[in-house]
Amino acid sequence: MRFRLITLNLIATVLISWVSQSTQTKLEIPKIIEGEQIIEHYAYTLSYNEEYEQANWVAYSLKSSELIKAAKRSNRFKPDPLVKTKSANTKDYTKTGFDRGHLAPAADMAFSITAMEESFFMSNISPQRPKFNRGIWKKLEENVRNWAEKEGNLFIVTGPVLTDNPTDFIGRTSKVVVPNYFYKALLDTTGTDKAIAFILPNRGSDQPLSDFVVSIDSLEIVLGRDLFHNLSDDVEFNIEKSVRYSDWD
Repeated sequence: MRFRLITLNLIATVLISWVSQSTQTKLEIPKIIEGEQIIEHYAYTLSYNEEYEQANWVAYSLKSSELIKAAKRSNRFKPDPLVKTKSANTKDYTKTGFDRGHLAPAADMAFSITAMEESFFMSNISPQRPKFNRGIWKKLEENVRNWAEKEGNLFIVTGPVLTDNPTDFIGRTSKVVVPNYFYKALLDTTGTDKAIAFILPNRGSDQPLSDFVVSIDSLEIVLGRDLFHNLSDDVEFNIEKSVRYSDWD
């Protein structure tokens, strides 16, 4: 009987550990809303919004060990074969004045040829004004890589702010909505748990990134979505109200 109890306790401990590790690896995934079209690629997961022809969010983790350049930038934009309703086409962006803006950056996916190629799926692309995409958005992406190198591992959720009744569209074959804002939310659990979020207007800016910092709580209200919901309630409560940019930069 004693041996049996020890065995059961051991099995329970292993299961708890496995569940904990499984949850930890999915900390970047927002709470799924019923009916969402979820697409899982090699290095990132996304929720595709057919009405707006782009992702609601793209989520992935970025480890310091992945900050290597094992794959060259492909620049081969192509429809996402896993989107059941068909994603936007690269021609939808041609001669529109908008960049094919990455949500999960190609530079974050350079550790793998597969990850690099999949980062150019049109489901990971959103219309961005050139001065935004090549300016402050690029600066934020570079900062994220610096923070990932420093901290060891980050959980990242990023995407467009998609509002009701949009007014600006591009596209020849699809009607692609032009977002007015983009967001990025970061979670670090490698030391003292901390999180930070940014909401940036889709235009060029010379302002410091610190001007665009918001709490995770505030971003969740804007998106109508629960981020980092796999955290324990007490940790989630404490870090999601924080707006301490100094903890990061």
